[in-house]
Amino acid sequence: MEKQLYCGAARRKVNPWDDIIRRLHRKPERDVSFVDDLFLRVIAVCDGETKFLIIAYDSGYSCIDDQFAAIYERFGISSENVMVFDCHSHTKLYGGYQFGNLPPNPRKHYQEFYSWPQEEQDAMNEYGDFTRGQMLEAVGEALANLRPAKMGHAKGESYINVCRNQRYVIEQPDGSLKETYTIGVDPAAPIDHTVFVMRFDDIETGEPIAFFINYPVHNCVMIDNHSGENGKKAWSSDIGGNCSQFMEKKYPCCTAIWSSGPAGNINPIFGTEMLYPDPMTGAPTQMYSHGTELGIVMLKMLATRHFADIMDTVRKIRHMTDKTELKCAVEISETPGIDGDNVVHEGLYKVRMQMLRIGDVALLGLSGELYDSFGKFIREISPMKNTVLVTHVAIGTAQSEYILDDWAFEHSPSAGQRQKLGPRDGDAGRKGLATCIVGMEHTQIVSGYLKKSFKKHTLSLFDRIL
Repeated sequence: MEKQLYCGAARRKVNPWDDIIRRLHRKPERDVSFVDDLFLRVIAVCDGETKFLIIAYDSGYSCIDDQFAAIYERFGISSENVMVFDCHSHTKLYGGYQFGNLPPNPRKHYQEFYSWPQEEQDAMNEYGDFTRGQMLEAVGEALANLRPAKMGHAKGESYINVCRNQRYVIEQPDGSLKETYTIGVDPAAPIDHTVFVMRFDDIETGEPIAFFINYPVHNCVMIDNHSGENGKKAWSSDIGGNCSQFMEKKYPCCTAIWSSGPAGNINPIFGTEMLYPDPMTGAPTQMYSHGTELGIVMLKMLATRHFADIMDTVRKIRHMTDKTELKCAVEISETPGIDGDNVVHEGLYKVRMQMLRIGDVALLGLSGELYDSFGKFIREISPMKNTVLVTHVAIGTAQSEYILDDWAFEHSPSAGQRQKLGPRDGDAGRKGLATCIVGMEHTQIVSGYLKKSFKKHTLSLFDRIL
């Protein structure tokens, strides 16, 4: 039954301060400068009884379960009604060990947080506590500002993304050829370019309260940039955060959330990290831009182009309604998973799937980096036309990591070979990447099961919210 729609929104700047940054790992490479500010944003919607919260972070945050508990204690809103995610900037600052009580992935021979000196772990936890406090303040403000609203939405296209699983043909010393796949660009791959925009307007004033934007791309133009002072690395909210800030500047009273769709295999068309075939051997060759201004120029080019596409989509919104129906549900996909000894266990690999229905829009959140093929499949079987997939949702509640499809397994080495590759960072890791699709080296997924499980849970979730 449709009821009156209410909406409120808020944001908080969450830039880490000098003392936190200087206590971080890799301190000599870090800088205290910012290409742009980092924010957390909240959109609250209500039908007079049920309340939903959508919470997005440009930067890191504390354990998701701790956030759920704090929100319930202060506002009485359960975790099923809260969709929280990060926008996956690769220049963000993590807020402590975000996986709470979950055991580390046994297939990883490196666990970054646990290997840091205690001083650095303390800095992460301190920053996580700060962002959680700012989140609670923003939620309180958004709820206090709930007012009668109307909602509309539209879809458009933006071509700033590209499939990043590139085929390389490598000439071996004996003259034979070896085919492999890793990061690069494959412009011919038929990926999704859809921009989705949902707009909430104040009924009384007609002014925007909030925007929710969704697009499938890794938010990582500025990964390992050298755009800070003296060529050091600087912090940035990247494409998504910049587009949010553009919208908030254009409509000063609004809060604009940008979210990543199924982009496990999708990157921006260019960025400060680049891989290309060696012209003599064809082997994947990795480099990072060291120019202070180059990364900033790349970011500006893609963010402004993307924002123009977002605004074209906003102009397509023709119908606005002040009536809504709010429903939610959460289920866990459990499929076979592989442990650190390459032994398969039933139900070991888990993906949290969360559905928020807002009128005729279904937001389906998944706790990992979903591959584009799964996104297309879920939308095809969805009984609701306006089904929008959001990734990195409640990412600390399951060890989902990259949600890789069967194609990725067919084009990668065996589980045992992948596990020996180690961390991706450093020279050894980069050489290992020459034989591996990113994410495959430590995944617990067993191929052949996910599609069936996603179908089962997607249809079950829709049964519960329709």
